[in-house]
Formats: sequence, structure tokens, C-alpha cells
Amino acid sequence: YPNPAREATLFIEGVPLLQVKIVSLQGEIVKTIVLDNKGAKKHSIDINDLPPGTYLLHCLDSQGRGVGKRVVILK
Repeated sequence: YPNPAREATLFIEGVPLLQVKIVSLQGEIVKTIVLDNKGAKKHSIDINDLPPGTYLLHCLDSQGRGVGKRVVILK
């Protein structure tokens, strides 16, 4: 959250994550974030460098499971 995002930071809550990839709708990985805050269930991701658009978040949790989410960035 927030989604759509106007802020420069995107927050992800719920489970401990190891990695987040932000992928454009064209399939290009535009940002990869490796999270080293072991056990944290709330993560903040700086999206200030991304242009407005729709992206897919690919999140990998600490047990190797993946989850995807669509996010819209407005500026």
C-alpha cells in the first residue's frame, strides 16, 4: 500500500520477505530489492526512481514461496 502509489515509498506488510522484483508490463525487471531485515513483516521500498505506470511486484518470502501483486504508480 498505497495502491495506486503517489508517494515515493511503497509499503509491503504481512510476511517476512527476502526479495522483491519490480517488473514492467513488458516483462523487464526494472528494480530488484534484496531485503536483509530478517524476520521483519513490514517492508518499505523506494519507488521514487520509477516512472508512472503499472508494474508487477514479485515477492519471495523466507520459505521460498512467491507471490505477485500489481501496483500502479502515479506522480
